[in-house]
Amino acid sequence: MENRLNSCTACKRSFSTKNALDAHMKMHDPNRKTVSQCKICKKEFDYKQAFRVHILVHTRQKSYKCRHCTKTFAHNGSLVGHERTHTGEKPFSCRFCNKAFPRKDSMQNHVKVAHQKGKGEYTCNLCNKSFLLKKYLSRHLNSTHQNVNAICTTCKKQFKTKDGLRGHMKNLHGATSSYACSECQKHLHKKNISRTI
Repeated sequence: MENRLNSCTACKRSFSTKNALDAHMKMHDPNRKTVSQCKICKKEFDYKQAFRVHILVHTRQKSYKCRHCTKTFAHNGSLVGHERTHTGEKPFSCRFCNKAFPRKDSMQNHVKVAHQKGKGEYTCNLCNKSFLLKKYLSRHLNSTHQNVNAICTTCKKQFKTKDGLRGHMKNLHGATSSYACSECQKHLHKKNISRTI
């Protein structure tokens, strides 16, 4: 279980020791000097070993093999987390509800979503909805704003298909005559909608 006394004041991340917290806090120092920077993704590292491990993400070198299946991994830590899916080991516990997790990042995500109140730190630039985790924002963008082909002129709800918009207009607004093209925002009658889509 994590110690609340070793929590970062900038990002609320928790650490098992004060030394680990102190090393992490250097990341938030605007005057810090980085040891290495990845030329591919521009991520900065304070320690050469962390940089060497990171480079494996880009080289696709996967020398760590699972003992239970055929999967391979670039990092030993990724292998250990994966192997726990086979063994059922869950060494990381939530400090609020004691729910156990196989990986530390899974437990930290759980704490953010289930126990931290307030506005999410990731905001959709299309609809201003906020999310606690970056992966939830990505999921939202892919499911909500990708392949939008029709928009309700009354409430601005977006639809992937013109049939979805027709049903929405009929069931919610009691109308079927006005549609907006997602490309040009031109308002059309039902018989003309297929011309722009």
